Amino acid sequence: LRLLPPADCVGPRSMVVQASSAALRAFNASMPVIAVVGGGLAGASAAIEARRVANGRVHVILIEKAETLGGNSAKASSGMSSVTPATGDSREAFTADTLRSGGGLSDHDLVNTLSGESEEALAFLESHGLDLSKVSQLGAHSFPRTHRNPTGPNVGLAIMKAMSRSAQEAGVEVCTGCHVEQLVQDAKGAVNGVSYVVTPAGGETNSDDSPGGQHAGGERVTALAYAVVLATGGYGASADKLRKWAPHAAHLPTTNGATAAGEGVDLGLAAGAATVHLDQVQVHPTALVDPGAPGAQTKWLAPEALRGAGGVLLHPDTGRRFVDELATRAAVSKALLALPGREAVLVLGAQAATSFGLATLRFYASRGLAVELSGLAALAHHLGCDEGVLREEAEAYGRARGAGQDAFGKTVFPAPWEAHEVPAGLAPEADAAEAEGTGEGGGRVGQTAGLPEWSYFALRVTPAVHYTMGGLAIAPSGAVIAGDGKELPGLYAAGEVTGGVHGANRLAGNSLLECVVFGRRAGRAAAQAAVRAADAAAAADAAD
Repeated sequence: LRLLPPADCVGPRSMVVQASSAALRAFNASMPVIAVVGGGLAGASAAIEARRVANGRVHVILIEKAETLGGNSAKASSGMSSVTPATGDSREAFTADTLRSGGGLSDHDLVNTLSGESEEALAFLESHGLDLSKVSQLGAHSFPRTHRNPTGPNVGLAIMKAMSRSAQEAGVEVCTGCHVEQLVQDAKGAVNGVSYVVTPAGGETNSDDSPGGQHAGGERVTALAYAVVLATGGYGASADKLRKWAPHAAHLPTTNGATAAGEGVDLGLAAGAATVHLDQVQVHPTALVDPGAPGAQTKWLAPEALRGAGGVLLHPDTGRRFVDELATRAAVSKALLALPGREAVLVLGAQAATSFGLATLRFYASRGLAVELSGLAALAHHLGCDEGVLREEAEAYGRARGAGQDAFGKTVFPAPWEAHEVPAGLAPEADAAEAEGTGEGGGRVGQTAGLPEWSYFALRVTPAVHYTMGGLAIAPSGAVIAGDGKELPGLYAAGEVTGGVHGANRLAGNSLLECVVFGRRAGRAAAQAAVRAADAAAAADAAD
């Protein structure tokens, strides 16, 4: 299979180039080709599903501009949401939660697809060797339904390691360090390929004898294909696009990696795609503030699982709670943005810390992003507030937990938050093993799975741009919708590059879910379209 150089294309070197139907047929003569742009979870899901559904009849090129696969998917830390009947959950409840969170902007067909295929999406990931058995109830979810790995690296990294391996095992050609700059269209506007530039350190592929081939840095390559799937992510790291489409959030820091620049939206617009909700940007309430670089524009995410495990948010000056920690991200962000310096302190007691994961919290501490403290007095000293206030807040929280609701409307209390002091005669820095006596299961009295009950973790947090809900308009199949309301032939999309699923606010765990559900749907539709086109071309050639 040969590559068609740009010189053989018709049209200007803008965001779109044109190629003849004869060239497309020649390029796809041996096996129909699909190009998937973007190597995060949506792209990997699309590529694997395309190979599966076509039973090996299509060649899939997965093109990623970074040097490795993963994107923002690899940074995900709270998990993937899925209907979880064991917790009392149902498809109807999940659908209702997602629509409510979307504030009336979500597309009902897309949401029904998301929730309806969520269990299948979870099974799909588990079929690639992943253990996602730890389940949490996160903000604005009615039931525990967000799944993550109980051990190992953050869930996104674990998923992308497994999916990267599975993509190559499925025969997907992976090209890294390749930046797609143009879509190829025929004279009627159907998308039939991509043109990309190999970065100086890029051009790596797992196959020499393939459409992608091996290419030198700086080379411009055009790969013709019967279908293209855009899975390039959002624009949360593009200051220019935020200023243009969501100026209300442009002044905030971001949790996004530099790859989230929104090029996929540009490519789609140039090809005639419609967009939806470009002004809808999710501000995550808790990005970690590094005391050594508090003004840094790019911040680590303090995952929602910290609050889902029972972490509480305290006013930085008074030490008092001020919000339902498990309200929607939009509601919690609004409350934080009203605080002095737009900062709060996220505090986890021993049980919440253990539930979330001590290894991760201590990793944060090793980076200066968290502080482990012994006793309420030490916590008060660290916060610079009155110890009596913290004790009052802890007691009020306990009463509300017993009653089932607090003054902020909180009804889910995953773990107690209590006032504890270091026992008399035990130094604050003493090892937990020095606590006397044993409790149930052989653990020490006053300990939670090895952590003393008087232990606290404190993390400074601030709101940051986290996710862009808007993007290319799609049908439930993953087909991109053109400006005239019809499907744009040959172009599919999935993941954060699209819009319509989340509306005005995304629920925790629904991003990874969207990537799997619509990534698989887009890959499936693209593969089926490519096989149909190849069969039609073969029939036409036979007739000639």
